[in-house]
Amino acid sequence: MLRVTLIVFLLSCFSLANVPSRAEEQTNDYEQMIRSLGYDPSQTKDWSKDSVINLPQPAIAYINLHSKYGIPYTKTSNFKDSIEYFDAMGNYFMKRAIVNVQGATSTVFPKRNFQIQLIDDEWIGEVTPTVDFDGWVEQDKFHIKAFYTDWLRGVGIIGYQLFNQIEMQEPEEINRIWKRAGVDGHKNARCYPDGFPCMLYLNGQFYGIYVWQLSKHRRNMSQQKHNVSHIHLDGNMGDNNFWNGTVIWSSFDVRNPKDMYDMNGKPYEEKNELMDESSPYFDLPDDTKDVREAKQRSASVKKAVIKFSQLVSKLNTMKKNGASHDEIRQEIALHFDVESMLNYLVFSTVVSNYDGFTKNWQWVTYDGEKWYVAPYDLDCIFGNYQEGTFLFPARFSYTDSDYRFDISRRGIATWFWDYYFDELKQKYAELRDNDIISLKNISSLVHQWYDRIGFDNFEKEWEAWPNSLCISQTITNPGWAETDDWTDHFNHIPIWDASVTYRPDDLCKRAQRIWLATDETQGVFPFLQLGYTDSLERIDNWIGERIDLEDDFFEYEPQEAKIFEQKAGRKPIGVYSIEGSRRSKLKSGMNIVQYSDGTLKIWFIK
Repeated sequence: MLRVTLIVFLLSCFSLANVPSRAEEQTNDYEQMIRSLGYDPSQTKDWSKDSVINLPQPAIAYINLHSKYGIPYTKTSNFKDSIEYFDAMGNYFMKRAIVNVQGATSTVFPKRNFQIQLIDDEWIGEVTPTVDFDGWVEQDKFHIKAFYTDWLRGVGIIGYQLFNQIEMQEPEEINRIWKRAGVDGHKNARCYPDGFPCMLYLNGQFYGIYVWQLSKHRRNMSQQKHNVSHIHLDGNMGDNNFWNGTVIWSSFDVRNPKDMYDMNGKPYEEKNELMDESSPYFDLPDDTKDVREAKQRSASVKKAVIKFSQLVSKLNTMKKNGASHDEIRQEIALHFDVESMLNYLVFSTVVSNYDGFTKNWQWVTYDGEKWYVAPYDLDCIFGNYQEGTFLFPARFSYTDSDYRFDISRRGIATWFWDYYFDELKQKYAELRDNDIISLKNISSLVHQWYDRIGFDNFEKEWEAWPNSLCISQTITNPGWAETDDWTDHFNHIPIWDASVTYRPDDLCKRAQRIWLATDETQGVFPFLQLGYTDSLERIDNWIGERIDLEDDFFEYEPQEAKIFEQKAGRKPIGVYSIEGSRRSKLKSGMNIVQYSDGTLKIWFIK
């Protein structure tokens, strides 16, 4: 008995040794920082021993990752670390955490995303605390995002905030996906992330600006773990690997329901093909009841996913067989939530979410029949390129004469452009009239995020990560110059070839940029270094220019303009800018209106 007691005591000492004590820890940069912000062991609420932690949303948090090996390298690192949290609002905790890389491309960049699974047991992960931030669903797992390719170090969160505003314009009973699906879900479930900025310290030393972000947990989707009708698809779902009816299972992940099997009779892992009745492992005599139910669940979900992938082909067949416009609209509405698709398309067009129409869009269903779309991974909005090497101009995707957002014509999105364009115009007009889509509102979200982090913290970030491309400049090699001409970017311009002799004014592509030869050259690479300089001014200008383009594309007429024309009681026959150029309609700002009686009047439209 004494021996058992001694072993238990030694094990407990070992486990506690893996979680640094605040009292025992030596003073370091993190310690000094949080003390300067008000941390006081005698005054600060310490939630470390609590299994349910209720916290307000901080303006900015301060976290310290204790790790023997540093930031994880892979999705399966499973580092047994611990993490400290302080919100400068009187709340603190330290918890064990199992830590892994988060995101498909995170390992490409020097500053990596990671995921923390908070735990209260001996590194097993079966006993976990729940952290309930005000306005979020409670979770025990969070993403800590680097946003390395983004100057704002959190542009995606601004996108989620804007999308949230768009959803909140709907009546309360239908302003969430799960509400329209008739599910009794968590009141704070969004079906997309949110996040707040945090200053990350690694073993007490400052590491960089990060974002503490909601994960893609089923709670945030208001889905049940083993409900075969609660399906969540996440990954690469384009025309060639999904929407044509041929499902390439390695392209995406079935995140919910849980506890399923693949075709090889193994527990389902991401990007494996789900098991169905054709698998030789489907019905084994030694299967337990739980295993049998899991395999049947897998087959049921697989049928629903395959049927989903065939819906676009079904619409093509209907159109080919002469179905009317209204018949196709009805078929679309039967299988797709129109409201979520309208919100997604208008939002994505305004912010140029070009990376959200093959991968990143999230698809969920709550009955296996009607599907809903939600945004994810919005690091490429406002002109940001996914590799962080340059900025797209606001007119990108608007180089064609018809101003189509071409890259969004994927899968079912194409059918909404063709069969629900009037509703898309109406949705855009409502959001413009309500000042959701406006330079003032979107710019304020950008500036508020920047101010939450603060100039001094950004200075620390650039000192810690001086090679960030967003604070660098492009350096061309002799004989080359960069260009912002995007007109033929995806068309006939050839990729740079070392064997080709380039002469002045010749163009080539490399690293998603177009390069202009200024002298005759051969074998000289166009650039020595990539980079660009971003700023609040650049983002503000981009937003303003983009909204002007959308006003034309969605044929928007400001509500104030309609009221002014009615009050005037005269027929307007011409609209001009203050500089005198003719316009097709009233726009934001100063307008000169010519009326049928010969009079001129200046109207200001906000």
